[in-house]
Amino acid sequence: MALMDPGLRKWLAWGTGIGIEVAGENLNLALARLRPGGYQVLAEAEITDFRHRPAVEWGREYSRWTRKHGCGGVAAVVVLPSGEMVVRVLSLGSLRPQEIHSAVELQLDSLHPWGDEEIQWSCAPLPGTGEVAVAIARRQWVDQWAAVFVEAGVRVYGFVPSAAAIWSALRLPGPEPTAPVLAWIERNGEIELYGEGPARPLLTAVVDMPLERALHWAAAELRLEDQIEPLPIAQLLPRPRKAPQAEQEAGSVLARAAALVSACPRLALSLNLLPEEYRSQTSRAAYVPTAVLGVLLVAGLTTAFAVQRWQDRRYEAALRAEIAKYAQRVERVRQLEQELQELDRRRRAIEEFQARVRRDLDTLAALSQMIEPPAWVRFLQLDRDSVSLGGEAPHAGSLLKTLDDSPWFYNSEFVGSLGKGDAGQSFTIRARREAAPTGGQR
Repeated sequence: MALMDPGLRKWLAWGTGIGIEVAGENLNLALARLRPGGYQVLAEAEITDFRHRPAVEWGREYSRWTRKHGCGGVAAVVVLPSGEMVVRVLSLGSLRPQEIHSAVELQLDSLHPWGDEEIQWSCAPLPGTGEVAVAIARRQWVDQWAAVFVEAGVRVYGFVPSAAAIWSALRLPGPEPTAPVLAWIERNGEIELYGEGPARPLLTAVVDMPLERALHWAAAELRLEDQIEPLPIAQLLPRPRKAPQAEQEAGSVLARAAALVSACPRLALSLNLLPEEYRSQTSRAAYVPTAVLGVLLVAGLTTAFAVQRWQDRRYEAALRAEIAKYAQRVERVRQLEQELQELDRRRRAIEEFQARVRRDLDTLAALSQMIEPPAWVRFLQLDRDSVSLGGEAPHAGSLLKTLDDSPWFYNSEFVGSLGKGDAGQSFTIRARREAAPTGGQR
């Protein structure tokens, strides 16, 4: 965000955006509308346990939520977990904007801990300070998250660090902070610190220490006076003019901040780690009629209203016609899917039965080789995981070892005591065998 007069920035702060916070196993969603007079939180939601659910499944849940609130074409801004990225602030003096990228690139190797791994990075000047914020993450990690949202069918404009979302949210709805700030948030079991002060225009850190000690360290880094009162980030950000009932305080503060960035990305701190090939854009064409109607409001209000209603009816009729056109095809596809699932179930049952038959025949062949004449078998019973057999043999005691040494049986034992028979000793043996495999595999 370039240095801009606060009054002009206020009137350019216009748009609707979606923010997504990755909060452990869940996704926090916020839909915000930004206007020159402030912002409204139109809706909030939570997608639970998304890491263990198919992306298509929770993607449909997200799509239903966006359609319900009429924001299906809005590209979201996502706040990813902070533990896998780093944010640095460099002092580069009065470089021209076109020189900043090259200057940062020369220092990249010393700014991150991942050695020779490929990285994804983004930089943005902090207006009026001569400092540049740099966000860095492993490219593989960024690509994995991008693939998750692509598979879910979620339109995403950017991946931003929490610090960039907070910095932008402090400025987009109102005037820029004039006093130093120090705030914290507990996120994913860790403490994240955020600060702005005379010594450092931006401080962000994830710490593993008690809160009181962490705040004392942050205040020292920012060269702040002892009398400053640290605040939870939820209390630091401007309050919305409107929020869903009973959610004024309960909503995700980072999802709301990301929604403001999504609503007006050109005025936000542009630390975007999402590669260009994955980015979706929110169409701004809808705002052109709004601006024209604002200029021609007095002369064309009645005409514009009538035209708008005519266009709505025409669009609705066209949409209904398309739905009717494809409804039968969709139903037929659904029926075919059910038939395919039933055929697949039957195929697996047949393959499992064939595998059991082959296994039983192999077992009989093996027993025929292990129990040779003059020994003979009087009865034989095959179960899924065991075999019972009785008969007579000259030396029945050696049969247990013969069975256990084979790859077919184990834990062989006599049932009862050995008796006397015409061919030697009569016996009854029970042995274990491995349960039959499924799916036709041995």
